[in-house]
Amino acid sequence: MIEAQRIAIPARFVAAIVLVVAPGVFAADDAPMRNEDVVRMLVAGIDASQIVAQIRSRPVEFDLSEEMVEELRIAGVPDEVLRAMEERHAELHPEARPVPDEPSVPETPLLVIEIEGSPSEAESPERPAVLYFPALLPAPAAQALQIGDGSKDLPVKAIAIFLACRTAIHVPDYWRSESPLGRDFVSMPRHGMVAFHGGGEKVSAADVPAGASKRLRRSTDDAGYLRLELPDRLEAQIDLSEPHDFSFGVAIQVEDRFLRITTDDRDAFVIGDDRVVRVRVFNDSTEDTFGIRAVFID
Repeated sequence: MIEAQRIAIPARFVAAIVLVVAPGVFAADDAPMRNEDVVRMLVAGIDASQIVAQIRSRPVEFDLSEEMVEELRIAGVPDEVLRAMEERHAELHPEARPVPDEPSVPETPLLVIEIEGSPSEAESPERPAVLYFPALLPAPAAQALQIGDGSKDLPVKAIAIFLACRTAIHVPDYWRSESPLGRDFVSMPRHGMVAFHGGGEKVSAADVPAGASKRLRRSTDDAGYLRLELPDRLEAQIDLSEPHDFSFGVAIQVEDRFLRITTDDRDAFVIGDDRVVRVRVFNDSTEDTFGIRAVFID
């Protein structure tokens, strides 16, 4: 007797699974296998090798988008079964990838994103804009971002600024795999990435300029900071024929993921005839709270 696997099932599979009875686990040989069929077989306790054999011998209609593959993993689908699904789907549904004879010329206009730093009391805004961020993310903050188990501080590898569009028609089908912020499952909504600039060098607290240090919270156990000098402008191709739901913000890289820490969200943002979007980003902390501000300049 084969012991059924104990797995967590995402909600979208539940309705299909409750209809399963033992005699109907294997559908007709000429019926295409779908994601639900694979999960049914796992719930019924069918061995992974048998499921792989079924996949390789039948027509398939799998949904293998990044989000769905993640749900299948949550449902307990083994890697060997996922590989078989991907291989069989590629075999039966090859994607045509024509190679152009000449380099393609972008048909969309150029958008310019002008970047300013902190507004000064008596001078023009800082140029180039410079950001600082602690080189260690405190454990409570990491846990709030759902990274790490909350038991220790985590190294911050990079800082980034970004401009993203949340308008539904501008979001790619597989947006998570196309955006540097695609693995932020906590705070970043569906979007198409318009522009992204990241990096950072490690500096000590002593290397932080006096003007900036007034806006930085100092920790007693100082692990240093990351410093990111920003360009005066970024450029991107974008459709200017209609308004966009824009998010301009700052992200940090922890482990292998970029995570949003702040954004200025503007719905139905109308780009002027000059095709320029003006933004400002700077450190804005108090004695008790470290902060960064990222804002559109009206």
